[in-house]
Amino acid sequence: MRCSGVVTGLAVLVFAAAAWAGETEHYINGLEGIKCASVPPPGIYYRNYDLWYHASELHDRNGKNVDLGFNLDVVASAQRAIWVTDRIKDIIGCDFGMHAVVPFVYQDVKMSRIGVDDQRIRVGDIFVCPVLLSWHKKRFDLALDYELVMPTGDLDRSEPATPGKEFWTHLFTFGGTGYLDEEKTWTVSLLSRYEIHSEKRNAHITPGHDFHFEWGVGKAFKKGFEVGAVGYCQWQLTDDQGSGVYWGHSKDRVYGAGAEANYFIKTIKLHASLRFIREFGARDRPEGNMTMLTLTKRF
Repeated sequence: MRCSGVVTGLAVLVFAAAAWAGETEHYINGLEGIKCASVPPPGIYYRNYDLWYHASELHDRNGKNVDLGFNLDVVASAQRAIWVTDRIKDIIGCDFGMHAVVPFVYQDVKMSRIGVDDQRIRVGDIFVCPVLLSWHKKRFDLALDYELVMPTGDLDRSEPATPGKEFWTHLFTFGGTGYLDEEKTWTVSLLSRYEIHSEKRNAHITPGHDFHFEWGVGKAFKKGFEVGAVGYCQWQLTDDQGSGVYWGHSKDRVYGAGAEANYFIKTIKLHASLRFIREFGARDRPEGNMTMLTLTKRF
């Protein structure tokens, strides 16, 4: 949630339905980094997420790799506008904000043993947050928001690499960042998210609820440098429902851990973040790694 709050946005990982059972979530794990639960101070911000996700393993519901000649590459750029104000703080007791995310996605999906080979460049599903609340105390930050993910992304069921998901998602987020020293150079941050999905259009399938949490531990140095460890966990908590569900009780999960380095250029109010995360423990989904460059400009 850094620099914004809770959010997100890259609705980018949609794959061939024949590859595994079930649906994937809208929120993509690992987007926010070391201070994942800290919202920026009042102002207007533009944030650009540039992501490369690569996976060569596709795991079944038992966590075993499926031999389908699977290879996935996703290159995505998500554009995010953020507004935070303290003008109504006396009324609601905290800062108030809003934001929106529009993702652009290139996806290359291959499963050589079943004849899948598809590449597409498309617009993904759009995230809109009408309510973002944040508190800033001496030794901790808190944040709470609600987001609506709209099925606006391009979709063609004959194209395995198409990014649209065909369902709406209500996304609820809560998190906090603790400062371990008076100078606020050591931080620990946790950010949780809960997804509730609608029925897919023309498919009679309602994806199960998903729970995520991201974590970060960081150390800030002089001259704008910061480094730390980051990671995430994600579980599907309820079964997919509807007459179109043929895969029975199958709930996906994945974990990830990695490192991050940040630099803030004070003269131009630009924050740059580079992180790498490796996934493990995946079930009923791909398992790979993610590299992300995030740029945030304050106006």
